[in-house]
Amino acid sequence: VAKGAGFELPPPGKYAAGMFFLSKLESRRKDSKNVFTKVAESLGHTVLGWRSVPTDNSGLGKSALQKEPVVEQVFLTPTPRSKAVLEQQVCFDIGYSISFASEINKWHQQAFSLYPLIW
Repeated sequence: VAKGAGFELPPPGKYAAGMFFLSKLESRRKDSKNVFTKVAESLGHTVLGWRSVPTDNSGLGKSALQKEPVVEQVFLTPTPRSKAVLEQQVCFDIGYSISFASEINKWHQQAFSLYPLIW
């Protein structure tokens, strides 16, 4: 999966994967990914890379197609902290920090949604 996106993954259990639902607008996707990367790095993580997730929208109607997000996965390394601390950090700190950054940037329309990262 990662090789096709231009990066290599460490052994299982040594990285996390998260699902993002991003704007169709390239500039907003780029901004969203930059915010996530800055927050993750500030918490000691390294973003290994992103990949587009294949989707099948053939059954969607016109209004759903207009709102359909771009789906991508992010892969990142853990910090040296314990797994319990790490899970708390990923689920709370990154999400909170991104929400805070979004407010600062006055992103009144949702720029992206992040689902919990899985180690």
